[in-house]
Amino acid sequence: MNKISSSTRAGSLFRRRWLDYIRHQTGVLRTAFDGVVLLYIGIPGLLLLGRVYYGLWQDVLPSWLTGLPFQAVPVALILLTLLLGGLVLYIEAADVLFLKQHPKWVREIMLRATSLALVQRLVVILLEAVLLLPLLWRVYGMGSKEIIILFVLTYTMNAVYLLLSNLLAVVFTGLRRTLLGVGGTGSLLASYIIGVLCIELRPEISVIILLCYILVSVWLIGRRVSLQGRFERAIREEERQRTKLTGMILQPSVERPVKTRPRPWLFRRSGHLIRQRQVHDRVTEAAVKSFFRGREVLLYVQFTIYGFTAVFLPPYPVNLLVYIGLILLLFQWMNSQRRAFYQVKLLAILPKDENLEFICAPKTMRLLLFPAILVITAGLCMNLFTPGWGLLAAIPLGPAVSLLAVPVLWRFFSMSSRRRKV
Repeated sequence: MNKISSSTRAGSLFRRRWLDYIRHQTGVLRTAFDGVVLLYIGIPGLLLLGRVYYGLWQDVLPSWLTGLPFQAVPVALILLTLLLGGLVLYIEAADVLFLKQHPKWVREIMLRATSLALVQRLVVILLEAVLLLPLLWRVYGMGSKEIIILFVLTYTMNAVYLLLSNLLAVVFTGLRRTLLGVGGTGSLLASYIIGVLCIELRPEISVIILLCYILVSVWLIGRRVSLQGRFERAIREEERQRTKLTGMILQPSVERPVKTRPRPWLFRRSGHLIRQRQVHDRVTEAAVKSFFRGREVLLYVQFTIYGFTAVFLPPYPVNLLVYIGLILLLFQWMNSQRRAFYQVKLLAILPKDENLEFICAPKTMRLLLFPAILVITAGLCMNLFTPGWGLLAAIPLGPAVSLLAVPVLWRFFSMSSRRRKV
């Protein structure tokens, strides 16, 4: 009678905790999804899924589906296994009070939780089998015996993965947990792929692997239930599994901590770019350093690489027209970056001349344009001449283009801006 009453109490406690878990997960989903909206979306989605599933059985299969290799099936099943949640044992921190008086209660709760998790995985595997059945039957020509072996093997692999991941998370920590997790999971998935690929050629190998999975699952269940001295780690793993869905729902709405700005790649030291140390020279130097120290420098590098490719590959005179267009685009972009520098709040506080921006503009633009123009000019010259002579020709042509393009384009853009104002 005592055993029956103890088992009954443990069963009622497990049912209460399982219902509380279901209510919690349902509440989390309700905060993110509206039931009415899901109803309007779910019904057409189920109808569409039913039509597609009927077409897989009756219609002519597309060529991309018939040409899909069989190796994609175990890979897809493995990805579904990894995406599913972990093992929830429905133990709580307060259970430590019952360990000395009623140690069987916690064991019975854990056994019921493990059985429930395995039943849930069985339902998922059966759903996967129903969805993949037309593909396995019509495309790969598998019989009923091979399909049964495939999904029984998949189910036992899921059981081993579920129990093994929980046991490793409770017993080990740190680097040992990572190494054992990677090694154990890798060995499990490798044996699963071997078993799936041997279903048609050597089915006895698949059956042997299946039996090994069953024996390992039974050993893992006994090991996990009888484990002692790891209660705090078990509680942490339990909370992590329970709050996984909550974390996935709330992750987009939680602000991440602002990362400290990394150290810039260019101009890490405050060296001088310009020999003259007048006010407009210092402001010009600050504007150039501010751009190359910022995040826009990555776009600048990408633009330079793409520009080099765009003038190096096409034939003449197409590459020359592309070269002119790139110079115009680069000038307009650097001019917007230059103007953005003078709109910084800190710079507006400092006392400066009204014509300072106009005085600094030509030299600032030349320094900003020079690296990209030099590389793009090298690509053009390497296309027009040999690579060696092209690089030599780009050394004087790059600075010359940057010197001549700035005053010409400055007048052109300034005149166009005046016409717009008028």
